[in-house]
Amino acid sequence: MRRRLTSGVFPPLVVLLVILIDPARGLAQEAGERLYKERCSMCHALPKPGEKTEKQWPKIIEQMAANAQLNAREKESVLKYLVEHARHETVEARMAEERKLFETKCSLCHSIDRIYVLKLTPEVMDHIVNRMRLRAPDWITPEQARKILEYMKVDPHERRQRKEVKEGPAVLVRERCSACHELERVYLEAEKPGTKDWMHIVKEMQEKAPEWITKEEADHIVGFLNDLKAKKPAPATKPGS
Repeated sequence: MRRRLTSGVFPPLVVLLVILIDPARGLAQEAGERLYKERCSMCHALPKPGEKTEKQWPKIIEQMAANAQLNAREKESVLKYLVEHARHETVEARMAEERKLFETKCSLCHSIDRIYVLKLTPEVMDHIVNRMRLRAPDWITPEQARKILEYMKVDPHERRQRKEVKEGPAVLVRERCSACHELERVYLEAEKPGTKDWMHIVKEMQEKAPEWITKEEADHIVGFLNDLKAKKPAPATKPGS
């Protein structure tokens, strides 16, 4: 899947080409980037332009312009820069569609957890999906297989900005585990009799993506999921039994 450049800094060569091709636009982008870095970092850490969508930035700049001491022209320059490098909602919508397709088609026969536990190469992914498609051509079309592979080949953790979680294990599970899974599946698994060994599963996930889940966080997640299992109410008994 193609990825847009969302970094807040243009490589020098690209900046030079933009200036040569369209001098006014190139100079405006440089000015907007410089103002953004100088003014908007005075009070807080500087977020990357790609962390917000092109619809979110105008409202944010309108609210923060006074604090950043931006006049009307400077505000317009900063906003143009941010919108140019913002996260496009069309990309998010396509990724959501691919994720839904992946989970719908691939969860029919087996758990989809394996795709995040096993370290598969792109070649192995191609082989697996094409094999599944040939076994059930009426269930997975060639076009659906292509979209599923696009989803699989992008690390799910790269789609979300990692943030520190201090609100407790329940929020930690929602933040970390939802990067790869629908949380409903996690909670339903926790309530099943003879549920999976959470220590083993979460450890595998942590080793798969140590930059996403730390060992300490993994311990908290395991404890929370085990507590869910322990707190499950006992089934109601029939009168007289």
